[in-house]
Amino acid sequence: MLKEQLKKLRTERGCTQSDIAKELGVSSQTVSKWERGLIAPDISLLPQIARFYGCTIDYLFDSDYNNEIERQFAFSEKIKRLNENKDQVGVFQAYCKEIRKRPKNFKLYVNIMHYLWVHHMFDDEYVEKMILFTDYALNYCTEQDIRNDILKKITILCAESNNERIREKAKLYYPMMPSMRNSREIYAKLVFGEKEAIPQIKSNIIYTIQLAECAIRQLIHNNTLPEEIIFLRKKCVALYETVLDHKFGGFWDTPLLNNYLNIAIQFLKCNDPQNAEKYIENIIRTLERHLDPDRENNLSNLLSETQPSRAIHYEDQCKDLLLSMMKNRTLLPFHDKIFSIGKRYCEYYEFPIEPLLQYKEDMQ
Repeated sequence: MLKEQLKKLRTERGCTQSDIAKELGVSSQTVSKWERGLIAPDISLLPQIARFYGCTIDYLFDSDYNNEIERQFAFSEKIKRLNENKDQVGVFQAYCKEIRKRPKNFKLYVNIMHYLWVHHMFDDEYVEKMILFTDYALNYCTEQDIRNDILKKITILCAESNNERIREKAKLYYPMMPSMRNSREIYAKLVFGEKEAIPQIKSNIIYTIQLAECAIRQLIHNNTLPEEIIFLRKKCVALYETVLDHKFGGFWDTPLLNNYLNIAIQFLKCNDPQNAEKYIENIIRTLERHLDPDRENNLSNLLSETQPSRAIHYEDQCKDLLLSMMKNRTLLPFHDKIFSIGKRYCEYYEFPIEPLLQYKEDMQ
């Protein structure tokens, strides 16, 4: 609303009502009435107010903000439709077009790079376009976290390329990323103070766990023996179990579940179904916590305040994990158990159950 925008713009600029009154040639009482919504500025003053605050007249009435929200929603819906049609090239083209329109929206850069990585789109055409975007972002993006995210994503994309020239680019980007020993995490308490630092410290704990788990998984390669994979994956599990404390983890349950699954598969490769079953049971117990209506109030103390944005839906990731388990013939001895928890999960979160039924039928 106009009154709220006027007050917001004035306080952001560090001005008093008297300052504004003097600038616009009105009384401070008039400015006060504008901000309380008792009267509105004369229409002839609107261009002068907009010039003073460096914004459009529309923005004074908050319509710029509303238009931006509508635009973001329309773009999200477009991407959703393209994904439903499995049009991966269309998604890439849509992001590129949107970035050309809004080159300073650097979160778009992160999103499209992540999309290419997830869908293994490492062709030269795609990666070279991302290199151009990265060069622009490094010149104009001032948000350090987003810059680091872009650097991380482009380094991965370049390293996965089959083109040797592009792979060399990864070696240039890699040193630009912050190293662990130079990170900010250890200074949280010093900067924020004891009480205010607690949410940041908790975020740092899970971030450190992620880094440690990623480092351990990098020790696994194509020739790693199943017994060694089990040993390494158990170390990853121990990291997450420590912070999750056998409570609901939401988004943070997904890496734990993936490690449980990998351990179960490796035990089956070693002809040890008894131990494999233990980890299938761990998956089921973890997912059952997702079906607890009071789950959000049963978080580990170390994880409270660290859940990512709801833009990241752990339910979708867990449903996809269950479907992948139903498709995996190696897990055939446990398909009845997997189907049982999968059916309950889909019903609880209102996912279509048909894919689950289809995979069950295909495996019989």
